[in-house]
Amino acid sequence: MKGTSLSMIYFQTLSGNHNRGFYSFMNFIKKTALTLSIALSLAASTTIAFAEAAAAPAVAAAPKPVATGAELIAHLEQAIVLMGNSDFSNANLSIRAARSGIETMGDSNTLNQADAIIQRGQVANKTGEIEKGTAALKEGIQLIKSL
Repeated sequence: MKGTSLSMIYFQTLSGNHNRGFYSFMNFIKKTALTLSIALSLAASTTIAFAEAAAAPAVAAAPKPVATGAELIAHLEQAIVLMGNSDFSNANLSIRAARSGIETMGDSNTLNQADAIIQRGQVANKTGEIEKGTAALKEGIQLIKSL
């Protein structure tokens, strides 16, 4: 609105030029509503982003429990059973639990090899290749048992 104020719009409607004043006033209302809605959505998203950033360190500070070889083997055997039953999503959860347990156990060559083999089994699980995934997980179990 170039040089138009609310008082001018009011006087235009009083002077008989109803259409021009009405449409100018409606455009003013639309622009104001659009500006307020954008400002409110930005304010809400910024508040959520800051809340998530503040909560993240509290979760990250929790110590990870150190897994044992028996727990890893139990997760992998459960994944093999679930893969055999074609329950791929739950098998993937068991494989993830085993892989995160390997990360907490330490950093040796045998563990890195077992993690790589289990990762191959996880990829085979995601593609639905039951035999290939089962064979990789069994090979990973043998490596973990050798520790």
